Amino acid sequence: DASAWRHLAELYWLVGDLKRALYCSEEAVIAFPKAAGTLCWHAELCVEAAEMELAVKYFSLAGEYAIDNDDEDTLQRVRKGLKKCTGVSKELEANL
Repeated sequence: DASAWRHLAELYWLVGDLKRALYCSEEAVIAFPKAAGTLCWHAELCVEAAEMELAVKYFSLAGEYAIDNDDEDTLQRVRKGLKKCTGVSKELEANL
């Protein structure tokens, strides 16, 4: 069940096990691929893991579904996350 995977992901994240948190979060996404909040949470974990390309992919999907469902809270998280990804990308480019 997706909520169990999401809950387990949050528990792993709380204890600092990002690798397992990502795995569980991905399982939640597989179970409910159109759940904007779950997609956004997975994207946020990807940012923490410095997986910016994946983060952008999942933030974009979350944004699409959030718009379809009129989910303003998730849209705000998506905007913030994409901004963070863009900022990191610009920082990396400046250091090259």
